[in-house]
Amino acid sequence: MSMYEKPLQAGKDLFEINRNTVKEIVSIQVGGVRRYVETNQQFFRKVPSFRNLKSVIEAQRDYSTTLVSGAREDIRAGSEVVRDAFQDARAVVASVTAKPKARKPATRKASTAKKTAARKTTARKVTAKKKAA
Repeated sequence: MSMYEKPLQAGKDLFEINRNTVKEIVSIQVGGVRRYVETNQQFFRKVPSFRNLKSVIEAQRDYSTTLVSGAREDIRAGSEVVRDAFQDARAVVASVTAKPKARKPATRKASTAKKTAARKTTARKVTAKKKAA
């Protein structure tokens, strides 16, 4: 893959992640609004049957509990979608910014190092003899 293709593909992948994330969040929000409307309809269908204050308070408590639990579910589902999108995006960015593994410099074998040291010692002895002579 050339140096231009990899970032281009990453851009496409990030766009797809964002598109899917928005679709899922909108779907969650639409479901929440639908549930809210249904809860309101159910509550107002019960209104004519209220005969005393106790039944009104119980119906109001059920109504509030249903709305709050639905909102919590929507928030939890939305946060999971966003968290998953961040993980996917992080993986895409990491794949683009990852540096190729550097090669380790070649190490000399121990026997080669010993031979080199022996040659240097011999060369010093020869140089010392020439100077002495």
